[in-house]
Amino acid sequence: MKIDKLTIEKEALTAQIEPLKAKLDQSLVIEQGLLEKQQELPILREEKEQLTAQLTEHAVKIEELTIEKGALTAQIEPLKVQIAELNADREALDQLEHRLEQEQVLIHQLNNKAENLESTNQTIKRQMGRMVNTLQSELESKHLTIKSYRQQLKITLLNSLLYPSSSSRLSIQGKTALQKLAPLLKESAPHAIHVAGHTDNRPFRSNAISPYNNNWDLSSARASEVVRFLISQGVNNSRFTTLGYADTNPKGDNNTEEGRAQNRRIELFIKGRSEG
Repeated sequence: MKIDKLTIEKEALTAQIEPLKAKLDQSLVIEQGLLEKQQELPILREEKEQLTAQLTEHAVKIEELTIEKGALTAQIEPLKVQIAELNADREALDQLEHRLEQEQVLIHQLNNKAENLESTNQTIKRQMGRMVNTLQSELESKHLTIKSYRQQLKITLLNSLLYPSSSSRLSIQGKTALQKLAPLLKESAPHAIHVAGHTDNRPFRSNAISPYNNNWDLSSARASEVVRFLISQGVNNSRFTTLGYADTNPKGDNNTEEGRAQNRRIELFIKGRSEG
């Protein structure tokens, strides 16, 4: 009986031994792991110290970069102002360059105009010289004058040279003068010619010989008669314009016979440049 009891106890103790062995083995493994961790601990501590040093170094660098960023940010605003000023200066410069180009074009146009005017003046002088030579006798009689006037040639013919009193029919003397003038006008082509008729201020006396009712009609008719005669002499009709001014544009004193004679006249304006 005692032996059986011991056997049972043995078996019970044997059953308890196995879990204890397992726990012991597990403890040995844990102990072995702790030993290994303890061996790694200095290395981990060294790595920690290195990481801590790096972290401190990075924190310092971050602080330095933050300060540098602040300094750069402070510099940005003045730079923005400078950029805006430079852009404004650039726009002003572009405007000045555009204005300079326009002024250069204007200068070129003015130079061309000055050259044209000089050429016109020379042409007028040559024409005037030829007319003076051709119409010498009429000039000497003071029935005809030639002047350079506002870039055009102005020829004045007194009615005493061209017409009988109250008539628009050209006299022989008037036709002779216009026949001398016609070739010179043809040389001036294609410049426009304006023919103006003028009278004195004496009331117009209509009669059976004259079909005109007033000085307006007479001055217009006389200007037109000069144009028709010059056209018959070969001057191109498209160059002419005519207008009668009656007594509205006196040249002399209408209170004197000499002044009234100066006012009774035909004026031809030969433009210095082509019209249009």
